[in-house]
Amino acid sequence: RDNWHKRRKTGGKRKPYHKKRKYELGRPAANTKIGPRRIHTVRVRGGNKKYRALRLDVGNFSWESHYALPLGRKKGAKLTPEEEEILNKKRSKKIQKKYDERKKNAKISSLLEEQFQQG
Repeated sequence: RDNWHKRRKTGGKRKPYHKKRKYELGRPAANTKIGPRRIHTVRVRGGNKKYRALRLDVGNFSWESHYALPLGRKKGAKLTPEEEEILNKKRSKKIQKKYDERKKNAKISSLLEEQFQQG
């Protein structure tokens, strides 16, 4: 919203010619975690409300694509042809090495695995 807190192109400091305004407000990131639901309301411009999710009991996760592992599957469940194709896609040696490195650190707690299965 503002740039008067930043330096000039020449490297010099800008002089503050007015106090901080409400519309120049910046808020900290929510950093949403998994846990019992905790949501704060935030009053925004025009008196409207936004909902800041600090903790949620469910959510969307991209771990499956990040680690190339089938998460949230029941044991012995068959994968659909599309899922099979995504997980067993032909990859270059460099990319395959990257996924193998990720899989080393991809251990997930059993409680979290259970949450994946619930949705």
